[in-house]
Amino acid sequence: MVSIKNKLRSVVAALALGALVASPAAGAEPAPAATVTTGPVFNDPTGDSAAELRILRHLVQLVDGAEPQSTIRMSLYLHQSQWVTDRLVAAHQRGVTVQVVVDHDSASRALESLKSGLAAPGGAGSWVRACKDREACLAKDPGTTAADLRPQVDDYPHDVQAGRAKVYFFPRAHTDVVVNILKTVAPAGTAAPCAGNTPRSATSPGHGTSEGRTRIRIAQGHITRPEVAEQLWKLADAGCHVDIVYRKLDNWPLSQAVQTRVADWLTRPTAKGRIALHQLHNDGRGGTGSHTKYLLIEGTYNGGVDKKIVFTGSHTYTVTALRYNDETLLKYEDPAVFDAYLANFEAQRAAAGSEGL
Repeated sequence: MVSIKNKLRSVVAALALGALVASPAAGAEPAPAATVTTGPVFNDPTGDSAAELRILRHLVQLVDGAEPQSTIRMSLYLHQSQWVTDRLVAAHQRGVTVQVVVDHDSASRALESLKSGLAAPGGAGSWVRACKDREACLAKDPGTTAADLRPQVDDYPHDVQAGRAKVYFFPRAHTDVVVNILKTVAPAGTAAPCAGNTPRSATSPGHGTSEGRTRIRIAQGHITRPEVAEQLWKLADAGCHVDIVYRKLDNWPLSQAVQTRVADWLTRPTAKGRIALHQLHNDGRGGTGSHTKYLLIEGTYNGGVDKKIVFTGSHTYTVTALRYNDETLLKYEDPAVFDAYLANFEAQRAAAGSEGL
């Protein structure tokens, strides 16, 4: 996540998310500074180098556009891009305050270069800081997940609404935000909870399925929380259509034919709805893999119908991401943004079908 804050206004590029782990060809210069707009930016691993690095290039263009006496704040798991380091140091040298927080595992030449570059004269208050070894910055004494050694984490329930956007922060010690979101799609006790949306027709694109039933679409690298899988099954059983592109379910290797709790919930028969699973985990075999983390709700939500809502960010549906990691989840309600995410989801689903396993 990158924010560029001017003295008079704040702009958050919250819909352009990605790990800064790669660089363009040596000597490549960024395009002119990007115009700040609201909307998603996606990498395309099947395209050329520009498409593969679309998020990174966009973020660097935002950095290049930061004016003197403004502030850039970045929170990253890993930083390994010398190209990004060079642009951040250049911003610092022209009087921009640059502040970067990274995980303790983020050890690289690019990071060391960034530390030394930001320590030199430039923007006041620039620095690089790392979380403690084997700990997130907000979690305390993560320890182990073993039953006899329960880890202690700080509950960080800061949910902030701002216009069409709402942001959730992690770790959470007591609640599962994703489960609560899914429960809000179809509250218990609601009659026909997944129905009532405008159906598709020749004159209207409608919402949800052709019958106006709610559709849930998820693109996730990793799902290990049975509670999330159970709630998805309940939605399908209530009549929602659930469509999932995933990399792995639980922590089992691909070759191990074990019925896990997550897989068990997602493959159970339902009375009304359907769960469609599409595995996209081919990057190690010359194909592509899903590394996105988003949830698309088209239909019912919080008692209303005909909704189009995106939940995106760094949060994976794993126990680690819920209890022990510094993570961010962004809710954004806008039809144009939703449609862009839907196109990306359909591209991933098509890749899962065409590449196979």
